[in-house]
Amino acid sequence: MDITSLFKASVKTVRLKSSANTFPVLEKSRILSKKPNNEFSEKAKKIRFQITQLKNLLVENRAAYMQFAYHLKSSAQMTDEERDVIDRESENIIRICTNMLNDFKTECRTAKRSKQMTEFMDLVIDALSAYMSAVHHIANEQK
Repeated sequence: MDITSLFKASVKTVRLKSSANTFPVLEKSRILSKKPNNEFSEKAKKIRFQITQLKNLLVENRAAYMQFAYHLKSSAQMTDEERDVIDRESENIIRICTNMLNDFKTECRTAKRSKQMTEFMDLVIDALSAYMSAVHHIANEQK
């Protein structure tokens, strides 16, 4: 027996009856409020997004770059200049992401945090570093 709608109606009734407005105004579909994003997660997401963009660029252009189907006229072809541009830009993005990751690591190590939070941050940084190395490996394979 699903009583979700009954529960939501009860919560709404309690909110309406509360004259002190002790409950924050939430989205209609949410019962619990969202946690505010902190600076650490925002920076980690930004770095991950940049690495993912590079990976997507490399994977999308891989067939044309490697000339897998060069004998087919319908396959996409890439000139040497275009390959050089992709190589140059991917190395540039890898360098930028590596610098961002190193700066991020330095910031996290200098901040005073609990042992558990420091351990969590180190694990996130290690995961981002592993992801960066995997994408760097894809770029090197493609050359």
